[in-house]
Amino acid sequence: MKIGIVGLGLIGGSLAAALMGFEDYEIVGVVRRQETADYALSHGICDRVTLDAAEVIPQADVTVLCTAPATVIAYLNQYKDAFKQGSLVTDVCGIKTAIMEAARVLPEDVDFIGCHPMAGTQYSGFAHTRANMFHRAPLVVVPPQQMDDFVRLDVLERLKGLLAPCGFGMYTLSTAEHHDEVIAFTS
Repeated sequence: MKIGIVGLGLIGGSLAAALMGFEDYEIVGVVRRQETADYALSHGICDRVTLDAAEVIPQADVTVLCTAPATVIAYLNQYKDAFKQGSLVTDVCGIKTAIMEAARVLPEDVDFIGCHPMAGTQYSGFAHTRANMFHRAPLVVVPPQQMDDFVRLDVLERLKGLLAPCGFGMYTLSTAEHHDEVIAFTS
């Protein structure tokens, strides 16, 4: 299974580190700078790293967008017709309403599930990644509203299986609006 992780900052890098070597996953990082690619490869964080998202997205069984919300929205618009048929696309942004709205551009045969790992540190950047970043952390999962309950549970189980090596302690289903209201209140 090919997993494309777009953005190897603290969260994306920690996700890649947690998933490396699990089952038959091939972890492919997508970064903006060659220095980040070199660092990721020299530290064994990814199997492969590229600066070209167009090389990875059409082949990825799972694409995780680990960038700022505006960049996630731009990727969804730019690559809407490039995501692999039957693939799962997700993000790790701390806002969900705008992301879920933007994900509506994806074709019906591409599943999008919004995610927000409730983990991090006071540091940012790839140099601070940790494979155990998500151990026991909650993950807020936001499926599209139009997804029926059966498909929602099926995709949630698929997501849990994919992320098992991360060690999330709890998965919480939410709507985008409720997620954003809670995050705004607690921030």
